[in-house]
Amino acid sequence: MQKIIISILGIIITVSLCAGTDIISVNQEKQFEYPIRKKDSVKSDTIYNTSRMGNELKMTLNKAGEIGVLINENQVITVKNDGFTGFGTNNPQYRIDVCGSIRASEELIVEANEWCDFVFDESYTPEPYRERMKAIKSQKHLPYIKSEEEILNSGISVSETISGLLRNIEEMYLYIEKLEERVSLLEEENKKLSSVSND
Repeated sequence: MQKIIISILGIIITVSLCAGTDIISVNQEKQFEYPIRKKDSVKSDTIYNTSRMGNELKMTLNKAGEIGVLINENQVITVKNDGFTGFGTNNPQYRIDVCGSIRASEELIVEANEWCDFVFDESYTPEPYRERMKAIKSQKHLPYIKSEEEILNSGISVSETISGLLRNIEEMYLYIEKLEERVSLLEEENKKLSSVSND
């Protein structure tokens, strides 16, 4: 499978470099046959076509400059002329747009423009706890996290969500610290009252 993906990516790069020029690439096995100029079901020119073991691999290029990779007439990869690439979608809206699950065997690195450790700055004052709880019960979601309706309509941003959750956790530590201070004061008062009553 990995070899197939690498081959497809190699084809995409070759076609991207050759698009709009008279350069034609032919490998030693002569799998590339230019120009095929055969119209297919998506009204594009077929620029690469090969069949192996009962499966057909086809690459198309349409007038808008969009590249399609089809396996058995199913378009599995779309590369728009702005570089947006879709896997399982014919109309990618992002640099990489996947309709389906993504799996990584190692790390997924998401860069963030800001982080929430400013919560531990001495100058930072969290919202009073009662006001926070009132807002949570009213809005029915945590602060710094999108509402259910927003998420269902427009999806969820990984870095924004992780940052929002971490900020909530960090602020909880500040609330717990205040609570600990109050408990310590009450314990001290209780000791004093106990010692007075024992005298």
